[in-house]
Amino acid sequence: MKKIVFCIFFSILAVSLFAQDHIDAMLSKTDIESFIAHAEEIDHEVRNNYVAQIEALNNQLGTEIDATMMNRIMALKVPSEVDAMFAKYGFGKNGYKKFVILSMGFVRVFLESFKDMGLELDGDNEALMQATSRIHPDDLKLISENMSALMDL
Repeated sequence: MKKIVFCIFFSILAVSLFAQDHIDAMLSKTDIESFIAHAEEIDHEVRNNYVAQIEALNNQLGTEIDATMMNRIMALKVPSEVDAMFAKYGFGKNGYKKFVILSMGFVRVFLESFKDMGLELDGDNEALMQATSRIHPDDLKLISENMSALMDL
């Protein structure tokens, strides 16, 4: 009986964990405004001080572009000095993950604009659409509202 109860409980827990359509919203208007204001400085600092750490994070993430990508992003073990660098430029807590969500969300909004024009996406772009499908709608809305400024970077 205990095994049956445990199996039912575990099944319900597993379904509830994997049924979540989106990761939690991560971005704020301030995050996006900070990125727009400091994109050049962030790029400079990453290139000059954090190449090894970013490469290690990319290795953790892997190269598979699929539906599990958001889970892998959220599971990244980001060095505190990398998050501190992003915090310095206004990203607050979990700055690197916010940066990745912002970058991937930008790609998704950009690709959605092609679909809105009736254009078909190739297999790689469809894979990107699937990989980014779990970005929270509120994050995508913020990105979309700032798309013009982001495209100017």
